[in-house]
Amino acid sequence: MAKFTHEYSNFPDELITIVGYKNVNDTIGELINQINAYRLDGNYAAAQILIDEYATQLKKYNLDMEIINTMVEEIRNTQIKSYVAGQFLSIEEEEPDGVWENFVWLGGD
Repeated sequence: MAKFTHEYSNFPDELITIVGYKNVNDTIGELINQINAYRLDGNYAAAQILIDEYATQLKKYNLDMEIINTMVEEIRNTQIKSYVAGQFLSIEEEEPDGVWENFVWLGGD
């Protein structure tokens, strides 16, 4: 049987952290454009200085591989948790027809 992994997330031992990512806007766009300009020029050190200096502000606008791996691990651990509990987990926009024992539906408004 599959076991929980905790390389990126401690779910289900701890709750999943909700971040609230944002689309780039004029407030942060200028900074991102400057970072990208440094990268295009091959000036990775200058780009990294800006990234480090503004890390807190950039975090909500940037999905890196660590965040994506965290999401994948949390989905996987959710699947394992529902399987171990004998639950059927459905993630769909529309609720499926019929309801049965140990059925969990996630979706809709």
